Amino acid sequence: MKHSRVVTAILLAAGALATPLSLPGVSPRSGVAWAAPPDTPPVKNPGEPTTAQNAYLPTESEIKLGREGAAEAEKVYKILRDGDQVKRVQAIAEEVLRAAYDPAMLNAYIQKNKLPKAKDTARRVAFAFSFKVAQSSEVNAFSFAGGPVFVTTGLLDYIQSDHELAAVLAHEITHVMHHHLVALIHQQAKMQQKMMWALLAGLLSGGAASPDFANVLMGAQLYAIAKQNGYGRDAERDADKTGVEYLTRTRFNPIGMLTVMKRFARDEARRSIEMGIYQSHPYAKERAELVTGYLTAAGIHVDSGIEREISRSFRLETRSATVAGQQAAELLLNGELMYRAAPADGKTSLERARAVEKRLGGLLDQNLTLRDLRLSDDHTQVLALGQPLLTVTTADAEVSQMSIRAASKRALDVLLKALWKEQLDATF
Repeated sequence: MKHSRVVTAILLAAGALATPLSLPGVSPRSGVAWAAPPDTPPVKNPGEPTTAQNAYLPTESEIKLGREGAAEAEKVYKILRDGDQVKRVQAIAEEVLRAAYDPAMLNAYIQKNKLPKAKDTARRVAFAFSFKVAQSSEVNAFSFAGGPVFVTTGLLDYIQSDHELAAVLAHEITHVMHHHLVALIHQQAKMQQKMMWALLAGLLSGGAASPDFANVLMGAQLYAIAKQNGYGRDAERDADKTGVEYLTRTRFNPIGMLTVMKRFARDEARRSIEMGIYQSHPYAKERAELVTGYLTAAGIHVDSGIEREISRSFRLETRSATVAGQQAAELLLNGELMYRAAPADGKTSLERARAVEKRLGGLLDQNLTLRDLRLSDDHTQVLALGQPLLTVTTADAEVSQMSIRAASKRALDVLLKALWKEQLDATF
């Protein structure tokens, strides 16, 4: 009876490992809508024999695997069929996808993997890319073999620019173009075989009667998962690195890969959850550091000003306002009121507020820091690098319903708060 229960446990364990482990971009769950791939070699079913020129393409079985996975995903998620979010994802995906088909990128993949392999008799077909948006609060993006790519509405809310969305899509497209899911399945099958032999040896030696056998069973599963995680790290690094290379061939800034990865790292650290052996991809901090290296190797200059522009971490907004019956203009920084302007010197309140917005935007792009800011000695101005950023007039103070000193201090405090937050967010 004990042996029967153990055999059942072994079969259950084997069944669990037969399901592909989750990787970012190779998840059993999915979600943007259709995006037609660019012109590809004219490959028709049942495909063409593998050659040195088409070895980067998938097989029909790979396409079938991806379609089956995508179909299951669409049972889990509500897929958005139209709307601005769908159009945005499709448009960006199409541009990144064209970069992925750059002959230099395809040839680099073939050369790196020494394709075609000896005795490769597979028949190759065209990729079947599609891009869909899934309605979900999850911050997630994932892909399936052969071409289906999904992003969630939660991810679209999380990213802060088209550059970052392009980076995420470049990462997922790499998973497909480099056949990461197929490689994972092959690797998993080998590990499953080894685990089964180890468990069978324990069973035949009478180990099943030991109260520690359940621990051995769990240990074997953890070992298999750990080995798969090592493979997953390589796949994620490849997707990040190749994604950066794709982005250099588009109008999107590759630094978007870095800014979104840093945000993942920050939020991962703040959850304070140790994933340990179950971690299916490199820690986001490690990946952010690696992406910095990829950008440097590509000759792409990175500084805080560029990162601010790409991530839109300092959002400036000028709007009209009416305060106590008086016309005014308000400058908001990240949604917080920073400065309220009244008409002065022949300029409207909006003109004055927009002039401050323009000056501040330029300074932020030039790596403005906390040390660069202070109030003037008479407390009427906020100085940046020793020069006036804004001047609070008596009319400004009146429309702000506070003293000149208080209005100047509010403007400085809001700006300092945003810069402090940036520093804290960078600590992960």
